[in-house]
Amino acid sequence: MNELNQKMNSPKNKVPQFHELIRPMLQGLQELGGSGSNKDILNKIIEILQIPQEIAEIPHSGSESRTELDYRAAWARSYLKKAGYLNNPSRSFWQLAKEFSMDEIDVKEIVDSVREQASQMANMLPAKEITTIEMTQAFEKYVSLTLQDYLKSEDKGYEFHGFSNDYDLFIPEGIGNTTGPVYVEVKYGTAPYLVTRIKEYCKKALAWMSVERESILFIVGGNTVDKQQLEQDMRETLGMNIAIWDINDLTEKVPIFPAKLEYLSEPRATIVQEVIREKTDDIIENDNRKNIQALQEAYKNEQLVLFLGAGVSMDAGIPLWDVLINKLLVKMILLAVEEEEKNGHDDDNESSVLPFCEREIEEIREIALQNKEQTSLVQMRYIRAALQPEQYHEAVHSELYSNAVTIDTELLRAIAMLCRPRRQHKGLAGVVTYNFDDLLEQVLEKQDIDYHIIQNKDKKPVNDKLNIYHVHGYLSQKKNQEWSELIFSEEDYHRVYGDAYCWSNMAQVKAFQDNVCLFVGSSMTDPNVRRLLDEAMRHPDETRHFAILKRKDYHEIAGEQSEAAVKWYQNFDDGIRNRIFNSFGISVIWVKDYAEIPQILKQLVR
Repeated sequence: MNELNQKMNSPKNKVPQFHELIRPMLQGLQELGGSGSNKDILNKIIEILQIPQEIAEIPHSGSESRTELDYRAAWARSYLKKAGYLNNPSRSFWQLAKEFSMDEIDVKEIVDSVREQASQMANMLPAKEITTIEMTQAFEKYVSLTLQDYLKSEDKGYEFHGFSNDYDLFIPEGIGNTTGPVYVEVKYGTAPYLVTRIKEYCKKALAWMSVERESILFIVGGNTVDKQQLEQDMRETLGMNIAIWDINDLTEKVPIFPAKLEYLSEPRATIVQEVIREKTDDIIENDNRKNIQALQEAYKNEQLVLFLGAGVSMDAGIPLWDVLINKLLVKMILLAVEEEEKNGHDDDNESSVLPFCEREIEEIREIALQNKEQTSLVQMRYIRAALQPEQYHEAVHSELYSNAVTIDTELLRAIAMLCRPRRQHKGLAGVVTYNFDDLLEQVLEKQDIDYHIIQNKDKKPVNDKLNIYHVHGYLSQKKNQEWSELIFSEEDYHRVYGDAYCWSNMAQVKAFQDNVCLFVGSSMTDPNVRRLLDEAMRHPDETRHFAILKRKDYHEIAGEQSEAAVKWYQNFDDGIRNRIFNSFGISVIWVKDYAEIPQILKQLVR
């Protein structure tokens, strides 16, 4: 009770509330000739309201340089800007946006109009052509930051735990009609989804909260749920007190902070502003640690599926796709020339159609390998058309294994360690590879690990071996083994990814839906993979899959630019890339060197 009396008698209660500053702010700007700086406007407010100096100088909580009056004036300016009365042409400078009479100013109408904007913007998120995760993140950020600003303004203590922990905020003194300690959890989605997630969350919360004295406040966005029914269900089935607010409840009970509305109106634009403010190095280090812990848990529960890209095989001597395509281009030319030499000219012709010597052949090969054509899949269209099916497979096989390959790489050994069976069953839930080669299979054979290859629709998964899905085709180094159709040319991609029921698409989507997936050796630039990830997303409020990627090192390409400039851009680029991957459900573990990847994989086993 004493604590309550102290708060009621706090000097801050004598500072006018933000809505009480709206009329004097507009009047002050009129007297200033229609524009003025933050300081000019504040002085006018003090003059018009005759605010005593001791009140005007009360510091804002947690700030040594800002007063409480200045803080609340910032709210008033934001409300007037959103309501169309003010413009902000430059930093700390404001001007009237339209003509009006002070007699027509209705403060309640201004405040209500801004609150209505918040509700409309939250409901319009699905129309913004952003991913479900981006919608969720936008809503979560808006609600969380609005609550934090409100709690600061009320001198209420709170703990912000972030969106990947047990709860988003903890408010010891409660909020609104929810008294006593309250955990706040922000959720977004369709009504059936929200009901299911709230019930799941409540069951898990029994493990860490005190049901007798604590409660949970859910703030939900998206489709409306039957709040009263759900609150009653949780009381009756779990003995738990919960409250559910939608966006309208939030705007009614908590003052809207208009500056935060950008998260709802321009969710992608706010990402750039966030990244500029962040210390990306610290974030990456912390996120890497949390992501590895999540992967350890998934592996322990036999829910982890590895997705392997070309980087895994490149380390063992298999050429990257662009290099392989250029090699096939040379091979196609030479085969065509050979065929033309045999059948393509008259006996009377004294010279060959294309009289290549060994040196010229090597030069052609070098030119092709230097070709940086970005549409290499288009080149494959002509390579595929020029070769007979048997020739085509033989050509790809010979160039795929043309270099001396080795299975004795640290990365392949680390992957094999993950593949080793644990307990009665297996360690991994499966492997999906975009590579044609059989290097992983060779490593597994060497270590006596049973596996089962699935390379077409006729092959079915088995329960007693590690299933390896070659979703782009399979070419064993041993020619006597069964090969399969290769997804290599542009036509192949169009045909396969245009068929929702193609076995390879269904295998990937099932892995994305049922498991936690980790991409290794993949650049994550394939739009088809990103499309399948988006289609398979079942929990739009979380990123459940992972990728290990190398950070770009801008020091390597920087010329005479300063260290500070390079570091700033490095952090900015890392932050933007992080958000892009998050938007389609991928949390990234960033490494500075590819040599770190095997060590990370080994940590999952431990």
